[in-house]
Amino acid sequence: MHDSQVHAAHVDLGRLSSFILEQLQAGADRETIRIRVMASGVPEAAATQLVDRVCRQSPGLLQAEQQSSGGYLLPAIIGGGVGAVVGGFIWGAIAMVTGYEIGWVAWGVGVLAGWGVLIGGQGGTGAPYQLVAVAAAFMGIVIGKYFAFYDALKVYVGEEFGPEAVAEMSALSPGAIQAFTENIGSMMSGFDALWIILAVGTAWGIPREGAGEAD
Repeated sequence: MHDSQVHAAHVDLGRLSSFILEQLQAGADRETIRIRVMASGVPEAAATQLVDRVCRQSPGLLQAEQQSSGGYLLPAIIGGGVGAVVGGFIWGAIAMVTGYEIGWVAWGVGVLAGWGVLIGGQGGTGAPYQLVAVAAAFMGIVIGKYFAFYDALKVYVGEEFGPEAVAEMSALSPGAIQAFTENIGSMMSGFDALWIILAVGTAWGIPREGAGEAD
């Protein structure tokens, strides 16, 4: 009788391990799997240990779970922020040098933001990463627009008040930032809206779940 009970326990353990593995493959997160194992009558401590053990034995599936559940979201935010800042500075620098805000460069800001999220998040995909990419793209576009505005503001101040006033200006001064926020609406054109939509759409699409599966 004792041997039969031990055999049954091994069978149940194997069945539960297979169940946990199937849940991981289906994309369920660790806490959800633990709750489902407990629902089958397994005590909480035993369910936690079993789920942890299967996850340790399946590092690839655990990584996929972390990616889909936002496990790399903070690095993705950092990566998206870096991409957005770099893209915004590039767009702003081009506008300052040429005197023109080149629209397709704004589209590139979205590309850098999206790839920054994808790389920082170690390939993580899904809605949380997409929202981070969109927010980063917006931030990059605002940065680019601000530096273009600041360059125009320096020209205006130089013409009105002379080079001494320009020398006292700073890109981070509250007055310049306030002037930008008060005038940003008038700075937007239909073409700006088009390129912003393309930039945001591109940023949204890069970390989309399943976007890289066709490669």
